Amino acid sequence: MNSRLFEDEVKPEKPIPVFLQNPDGSFAEGVPPGYREKSPPLTPRGSAGSQWYDESVAEEFEYLYCRHEKLFLSLLLAEFTAELTFNCLYVYYAEYSLREVSLVYHHLSQKTLWTLFWVMFGLECAFCAVYYSLGFVAIAKHRPSYYRYFANSALVGFLGQVLLAYMNKFNLLVFFLRLMAYIYAKFLRNLLQSMLLLPTSGQVDREAH
Repeated sequence: MNSRLFEDEVKPEKPIPVFLQNPDGSFAEGVPPGYREKSPPLTPRGSAGSQWYDESVAEEFEYLYCRHEKLFLSLLLAEFTAELTFNCLYVYYAEYSLREVSLVYHHLSQKTLWTLFWVMFGLECAFCAVYYSLGFVAIAKHRPSYYRYFANSALVGFLGQVLLAYMNKFNLLVFFLRLMAYIYAKFLRNLLQSMLLLPTSGQVDREAH
């Protein structure tokens, strides 16, 4: 009887997996020899499978997206109006602005400053054309990829505002609006991705049968 108790005490434990955290924050699973993962539970069928699905959830997501899409469109139009007005004023007062820049960069001639002015202004106009085109296309197409493209262009835009400060063209309002557009585009992209993960009523009906 004592030997049987001893065998029970030294009986090896059931092997379990070990989880390790990598330096980048991700996790890795170490599985011992002979370990087998438990089979996941089967997908519920019939009426039980459709209990978790509620069409009101999809409708709420769609309503939330449409509402925020309108706000994003208003933000984009306000930014376009502000930037168009600012660029017109910048060209109108170009001589005064270059005079201030020449006080800082004494070694540059007036011709060089004017060349830099028109080059940077042309690049700014080209960027605005791409930037607003991506924004309006994202609103029209309702695809997460277009919102990602727009968010990347917005990131380049408000970082480029820092570089334009060297030509006395930094605008705090435009910088703030581009930053808001970047955040809003990321939010709408994540919201669209969540909506795409929701099953349709047809898929739920097929599972029920």
